[in-house]
Amino acid sequence: AAQNRRALVDAHGVVRAAELALAQLLDRPLDASIVLLDEDPASLLAGFPFARTVGDPELFEPFVDAHIERALAVSPGIAALDTLIAAGERRLDAANRAFYLPEAVLAASWTVDVAEGGEGTEPPTIELPGDFEVFPDPPDDRWSLAIRASLPILTGGERIAERVQADLDLQATTEQGALARSRAEQRARTALAFLETSHEAARQAADAADASQRAFDIVLDGYREGAETLTTLLNAQSASLVARLIAADAVYTFYLRWLELQRAVGGFYRLDAAADTFATDLRQLMETR
Repeated sequence: AAQNRRALVDAHGVVRAAELALAQLLDRPLDASIVLLDEDPASLLAGFPFARTVGDPELFEPFVDAHIERALAVSPGIAALDTLIAAGERRLDAANRAFYLPEAVLAASWTVDVAEGGEGTEPPTIELPGDFEVFPDPPDDRWSLAIRASLPILTGGERIAERVQADLDLQATTEQGALARSRAEQRARTALAFLETSHEAARQAADAADASQRAFDIVLDGYREGAETLTTLLNAQSASLVARLIAADAVYTFYLRWLELQRAVGGFYRLDAAADTFATDLRQLMETR
């Protein structure tokens, strides 16, 4: 009895650990409540929205292409690097234009004399016949406008160095962008490969569990009729239970791979509106094939 209670406590611990792992995969709070559905593995596998697609190699290819395209489109790292690449291209263009475009400067000023007074502020006066003034009073406001243009003829190697540096920076950023795209595609392809193989493993495990259950039912009928021994019945029951556990674990692994794929392409279905739209469009595309 003590061993059974300990096994029960251990089982509760395993269930809680699985709930925490699922919450982490779904990007939900770790203390969130998760309700488990008691369904047989075959029903869970048949209820997968893309079961026919994953099981058909011809349909799986466009399924892969759609997920890779989405993974590259929604990656924030790729978007940031694309922005840096665009900025680097503009910087390189500016460095190239600096060799032949002149530098133009426009300067303007406007001065207004608000008030003045004191010794020396009045100009000297010279009496001359008529209305002629030797030192006329200056106006109260004055303005000036100047335009200056210069060509970069003698600048040493500064502009060449700026262009080389801009080109090197652009090459480095472009390589980083290509590497980020390669990694995002690799991650999506890996998740898709695991999804395909785990689906096949879950399907075979579900078939094995169904066969074990039918074998147990036959042995049970034979035991009721006295044709089978109790040992044979217990062995068949044990084999059926083990097959069901293996099938449940295989289906769990399959849905775990499904969540990993959703994470790889940047959104969880039923938790993200954009991901739901993508899933709906993809499902409609698969139905037309």
